[in-house]
Amino acid sequence: MSKKPIEDVVVMSTVNSNDDVVVMPILSSNDNEVIINGGSLDIDNTHTVTVNDLAGELNSGTSTTPTNHVRGYYSTYDIVPYPILYEPERDPKPATTTCTAFTVIDGDKEFIAKYRSMIDRRNGVNRYDNKGNLMLNIDLKELSLGDKKIILESTENSQVSLYAKSKELAGKDGYYCMSFIKLVSVSK
Repeated sequence: MSKKPIEDVVVMSTVNSNDDVVVMPILSSNDNEVIINGGSLDIDNTHTVTVNDLAGELNSGTSTTPTNHVRGYYSTYDIVPYPILYEPERDPKPATTTCTAFTVIDGDKEFIAKYRSMIDRRNGVNRYDNKGNLMLNIDLKELSLGDKKIILESTENSQVSLYAKSKELAGKDGYYCMSFIKLVSVSK
């Protein structure tokens, strides 16, 4: 079996749209497949891999944590850490911490319901925006520079797709800005 040259990334887009593009690092490749993190994709001149195929391929890998798709945009919010450590006599306004988040407009219903349920049970890590949309805390360090640029440029009127996995978390009393999700990729 001859080896094909390994490129740094594989780029995939949906059949009907040039707007939905996913870039994934290639771990290795051969005549029949490209190995990406979490799975592999067949290579031939007639097979088109869509964004939905990618999510399916990632879910069929060795990981037991599914990759979920949500659509929305980058956002931030300020929070006053508790306990409030400030002196009102010297500083009339307490210091705030800015958390990075992804405001979810649509996507995998079960994934969204899981985090809505946590908020409804008084989990203080994620939250709702003033329109009732789910805001998931995210860690931008988990993304490539290209994906980070895509997500940072997203807005309510220019939404992106986010692919993420739920993290296995134990215990309580997490940091306010901590993320319960592992970012996999972002596409326009």
